[in-house]
Amino acid sequence: MKTETKEKIIQAAFGLIHKKGFNSTGIQEILKTAGVPKGSFYFYFQNKDDLGLHLIDYFLASFISMADETLKTDKSPIEQLRLFFDRLLHNCEEAGFQGGCLIGNLAQESGGLDDKFRVKLNEAFNVIQGKIKEFLENAVLNNELPETTNVDETAGFILSGLEGAILQMKVAKSTGPFRVFNHFVFDKVLK
Repeated sequence: MKTETKEKIIQAAFGLIHKKGFNSTGIQEILKTAGVPKGSFYFYFQNKDDLGLHLIDYFLASFISMADETLKTDKSPIEQLRLFFDRLLHNCEEAGFQGGCLIGNLAQESGGLDDKFRVKLNEAFNVIQGKIKEFLENAVLNNELPETTNVDETAGFILSGLEGAILQMKVAKSTGPFRVFNHFVFDKVLK
């Protein structure tokens, strides 16, 4: 029962913060959405920043799960990466282009947050980049990319482009920026 209440709070916070932003979402609103009393919040979390740190882990677990599931498909590594990005695009479309990337959103809002938050966000970006790198390493092993490919730099560049495309898509309410991103990644960078 205890973990169920914590999960309700995290899920409610994720939905609200993903759409409205961290600074624009209050604890009371989260608790009302979760349908739990105020005391429950402070049983599981020291404060809102502590909840934010848990949200980063929650998002990463979902991201890693989706990446690992895609890595298990019988497609070539480059096609797996394309499928993974297609799944990310589909999630953005399903959400009506609201939200974007939780990690990117939190990073943009992190100016007023404590250093633990900044460090955790940096670690999250490193995890995401590491998953992209895994696709690229597999592509090198599969002779889809040259052995000389700097997979670290390429994964970092792709992550930066991905975050930018998601941000632009959110503002434009259109898949256009993501489609341009995909074109350059798969038809130029990974050729």
